[in-house]
Amino acid sequence: MAAGNKPSSDQPDGGIHASSLMRAAAGVAAVRNLSVASKGKRLLMFTSGTRGDVQPLVALGASLQAAGFVLRVLTNVNHVEFMRGFGLDAVGTSPDSEKWFKEDSVMLKCMADGNFLEFTKGLAAKAKEAFPKQLEAQWRQARDFKPDLVLSSALEATQAVAIAGVMGIPVVQCGLTALFPSGDDQSLMEEPAWLPRWCHRVAWQLVSALWFQSERDGKHATLLQQLPGCEPYLVRNAAQCLLLERTEPTLVGVSPTVAKKSLEWPEQVALTGFWIVDKGEQQQRMLRGDSMFGGGSDCDKVSGFMLRGARPVYVGWGSMVSVSAEH
Repeated sequence: MAAGNKPSSDQPDGGIHASSLMRAAAGVAAVRNLSVASKGKRLLMFTSGTRGDVQPLVALGASLQAAGFVLRVLTNVNHVEFMRGFGLDAVGTSPDSEKWFKEDSVMLKCMADGNFLEFTKGLAAKAKEAFPKQLEAQWRQARDFKPDLVLSSALEATQAVAIAGVMGIPVVQCGLTALFPSGDDQSLMEEPAWLPRWCHRVAWQLVSALWFQSERDGKHATLLQQLPGCEPYLVRNAAQCLLLERTEPTLVGVSPTVAKKSLEWPEQVALTGFWIVDKGEQQQRMLRGDSMFGGGSDCDKVSGFMLRGARPVYVGWGSMVSVSAEH
């Protein structure tokens, strides 16, 4: 797999350098031999959230590292040991993502009542309060690591893009779902699927406006204070996004068999397939008693449940925001 020209820090927009480097990165699950130009390049990954948000990036990062890239991951403090268990150089720069949900009385009530609006407001307030220290740590790690390229999940994209812009290096966004405005798909508001296309577009515009407003209110002032020169890289609204001529690919960890690329999506979107921890690896960890993969007492509890009574008709998990306490 050819990697093209060597990435350079003197091309802020990434140009062909970002695309060529990530062509090698995107195919690491199938191709393990990188060109001389790509091997040893330094990738800084930003990812945060619950375990469900970060584990796909663990799988992607482990594959990138195995393929020859040098990787450092910036994540929540409660995920550091989990990631290091996969051989990743993980650094805790964001607060404990589970503590808010387990200990904060307001967040617990929102989840029990199924109040999604108050839940998101509470999360935004917590994130804004924690952001100054978070950004300080992330900026310090970026300067220390000196990456050739930045990878970022959606929750970290605002500061990842700003940091990469100031450092003059490309940034590749890594999405876990294909969340791009389109008249073909329901928005996150989950309006009825049978509505006409223009209704879906309006719903997407509303979702985008709320997202950018939250990012502006929670992060921009701190970014401008701590990161001189970042203003050109702060995205304020969806319209500005459309005007940006990005050359870096946007990776989406979804199979093209599951989601078809819409003509309304940005041209640089690439559906790469799901980023998952290998089945054999998961089974080995379970047999070793790793509770993160169903081992130990959790495995015994599930096995006991499966053996009692009639066969279960569903295996899965519920939403973080319950319909009711009983549900």
